Amino acid sequence: MIWFRRLHKWIGLAIGIQVGIWMLSGLMMGLLDHEHVQGHHYRTVSNVAPLPASSRNVLDAVDIVELAAVATQVNDISLRSYLGGIAYQVTTAGGSQLFDAVSGSRIVVSAEDAATLAKRDYSGPGQIVSIEPVQAPAMEVRRHSGEAWRVEFDDEEATTLYVAADDGRILERRNDTWRLFDVFWMLHIMDYKEREDFNNALVILVSLIAAWFSITGVVLFFDSFRREDFLALVPGGWWRSPARIAVCAPHGEVVARVSSFVGGRLYDELARDDIVLPSNCGGGGTCGLCVVNLGPDWPVSAADRRLLSAHQREQGIRLSCQAKVANDMVVGISDEVLSAQELTAEVVECRFLTPFIREIRLRLPG
Repeated sequence: MIWFRRLHKWIGLAIGIQVGIWMLSGLMMGLLDHEHVQGHHYRTVSNVAPLPASSRNVLDAVDIVELAAVATQVNDISLRSYLGGIAYQVTTAGGSQLFDAVSGSRIVVSAEDAATLAKRDYSGPGQIVSIEPVQAPAMEVRRHSGEAWRVEFDDEEATTLYVAADDGRILERRNDTWRLFDVFWMLHIMDYKEREDFNNALVILVSLIAAWFSITGVVLFFDSFRREDFLALVPGGWWRSPARIAVCAPHGEVVARVSSFVGGRLYDELARDDIVLPSNCGGGGTCGLCVVNLGPDWPVSAADRRLLSAHQREQGIRLSCQAKVANDMVVGISDEVLSAQELTAEVVECRFLTPFIREIRLRLPG
């Protein structure tokens, strides 16, 4: 069970770190202003221009489809304003295209057009510092496909607008706040490559490990308790077999007889009869101080092997906190323990050295 506890401990550390990352990233995403994350604080309230009066002279939509010579099925065709003119936007399974509504010629969104469209959408204090073509999907426009223009402004948030090269749509508005949010989003969903898949293999694996950690934690929780830990819940102990413990001095003389029950922990049963063995861990099996002599044939526990030498084990020395009471049991205890006296002292100082270790200074009488 020791290796199982160690595995549980180290896996718990790894899971704890990831849970901390989940909590921190979720907190940070909640604290960031979503208006800034989406870039709406520098967005023009209305960038949809009305159709000009010349819209009465436009070609028929059927003519546009014929002129476009679209090979695939047209999903939608709409009339819209485009840079002071009128254009048909033809949408197919392969994307969108713009056609001049008067002449029927194909409209190609140039860098100058992209700059004009970006300026119309942007209401911040910055000026355009660069215009570059990009091929989506890219990291900042990963939900789109096709060619686009990357228009960057020189404001304090490095705002960047992405303009679709096929129909002039504003695909995304990005800035440093969004980029910070995107890092926390990546950490939160554990998709370190695409940053999109919430059900990726890694997060599923970590979730399964966390479930295993919880189940094994319950198992180890109950394994940490011994049957005698629940004796207080059973009045009288009627279900246990009685046992007698003979306490002997090193020279073999019986100095006390303790009435107990089979299966109880020897350390606790002796303490109930005012035979208190030294211990720094309260009987937890980690300090190695509560030694008694049970004979060389007594079973050796894992704590005995870890804390006692081979010579001690051969002599029959065992840790009382690891030994279960048996009927007609003979226990050898050192003279130092048997000669210990109870003293009344005054507490003069009490302070914590660490969160788990407290120093208590006493003043003896006289």
